[in-house]
This record gives sequence, structure tokens and C-alpha cells, in this order.
Amino acid sequence: MRSYFLLTPIYLIAFIVDPFAVASSLANNNDMPGRAGIDSFVTGAPMVLGAVCKDGVALIAAHTSSAEEPLLYSIHPQASDDWFLDLPENYAGPFRIRSVDRFGTAFVACGWRADGDYLFEKIKEVAATEILEYGLPSMTHYRKYLASQLSVCMARCALSDQIRTLSSACLLAFPVMDSAVPSLWLVDLTGAYPVRAMCLGGGLDTTSGEPIAKSA
Repeated sequence: MRSYFLLTPIYLIAFIVDPFAVASSLANNNDMPGRAGIDSFVTGAPMVLGAVCKDGVALIAAHTSSAEEPLLYSIHPQASDDWFLDLPENYAGPFRIRSVDRFGTAFVACGWRADGDYLFEKIKEVAATEILEYGLPSMTHYRKYLASQLSVCMARCALSDQIRTLSSACLLAFPVMDSAVPSLWLVDLTGAYPVRAMCLGGGLDTTSGEPIAKSA
């Protein structure tokens, strides 16, 4: 009987402190074992790069994460790369960079493609609603709001017991507007972060096992 009363509070504390432990496991969290916070779908995806420049933001998106495959393919009908012609055109690297609004905001995702498509539709919906309700946005507020709302969406999926964790991270690029300098934001389920330059994906180094993007 004494043991019963001693163990009961421990179990109660476990459920109170970590109420999402069960939900997280059911959500199919795709983190690699032993590497907290590293998603294998993101690290193994084709690389995306972003860097803030003086007059804008430069974005680069590859369509392959293999060093043995060319980054550029011919679209000529007689090209030898017939397998690539079977893929949708928007799978090619540059077509992964998408326009969010009429002001020049750009979105590019790294990770599971279906999750990237889902996030793109969400960010377009948030942007359209914001513009419809408040008109021409103040870019300083607008960029922070879009990035934070996208991160909130990802966090909700991670904590839900009905939706799995999204295996994707993304970059949002904002142009010069309203005297605001161009900016680049990294967005994942932990938050939205303004950065000067960022590299995502590209696979894992075969010798060290570290993400290639880490050393890029």
C-alpha cells in the first residue's frame, strides 16, 4: 500500500509535465535516432540556399542531392536524360521557388515535397487573408507575421494526435518595400528566425554523417 501512494504522484507528474508525449509518438515524428531535431527528410532533400544581398535576396534550389547527378538537365526532346522528362516540370530546382504574393515574397521548401506543398498553400492563404483584411501591408510587420504564422501551423501539426509532424523546413524571402531592407527567414516547427544566409538539405556526408548543409 505504501508503494502505491509513493508511485502514484510520479505518474501524475509525468502526465502533467509532458502531456504531448503520446501525441508526438502517434504523429510519426521523423527525427533520426540519436540526432535530436534532425529530420532525415530535410537533410536528405535537394539543397536550397538563400542569402540576403544589398538589393534583394538570392535563392538557389537544386533538384538533386546526389553529387553524381548533374544539377542541370537539357529539356530538348532528344536529351539522353529521359527519366527526368517523366517528372513534372515544377520538380526542377528553380521551379521549387514559388511566389507567395504580388509584392515579390518568395517561398522555397526543403524536405518531403507533399509537406512543402501543404506549407505553400498555407502561407498563400495567410498572406491573402492579411491583405484582404488590412490592405497594403507594412512590410516590417507583414514579413514577421507570415513567418510566425507558418511556424505556428507546423507546431500545431507536431503537437496534434491526428496529424503527423511535417517533415519540412522552408525559407521565406522578402523584397525591398516601404523602406524595409530585404530579409530572409528560416521557418520550422520551433519558430521563425531572420537570417542573413541559410543552407538546407543536400544529404548527409558519407564520412562524418553530418548534414552537408552544415558545412556549406
